[in-house]
Amino acid sequence: MNRHAPRNGENLLRMRRNGLRPDGLTLVSLVGSLDYDNYTLYSDPGTDCDWSMLAGLEIELVASTAVPFPDVLRALANVAASVPTTLSLFYLEGARVDCGRSRFILESFNPKVGRMQFDWWPLQVNDPAKILSPDSTRLAQRLWRELGSALPMPCDAALYRLKLMLEKELCRGANDSGQY
Repeated sequence: MNRHAPRNGENLLRMRRNGLRPDGLTLVSLVGSLDYDNYTLYSDPGTDCDWSMLAGLEIELVASTAVPFPDVLRALANVAASVPTTLSLFYLEGARVDCGRSRFILESFNPKVGRMQFDWWPLQVNDPAKILSPDSTRLAQRLWRELGSALPMPCDAALYRLKLMLEKELCRGANDSGQY
């Protein structure tokens, strides 16, 4: 499938190619224009976009209850696949969830090789004016239920095999400097 860049995505690609990045949180809107100063990308719900330009950025996906939840999940999964530094979900009606963050996974000591991976860890973000936000709590719980189905998780079996390979490499004598 040939994915296209979201609206305003070509501008972000040009910035990234020139070594620049937006300041602060970058917004991905599924609801049209927003009244925020943050750099914003726009996508129609249900449309698959190429989100690769979001790698290493702090991202907040903005939706509303008018957007079908499966479309929100598909957008979240596609954005997470680009491995942003952080990813959160914000509903205009008030619910907000931190979805997770990226981390480096070491795959070999010698040579030192690894890759970035997005780790899902949905946690509600509470409104400072309220003690607990029931909407945010319900949203976080719903995202937890979707992990492994609508929200793809990294393959635990592959990570377990990787752990075994690294342990064997250590047993052969590799040290932290990569020397035997």
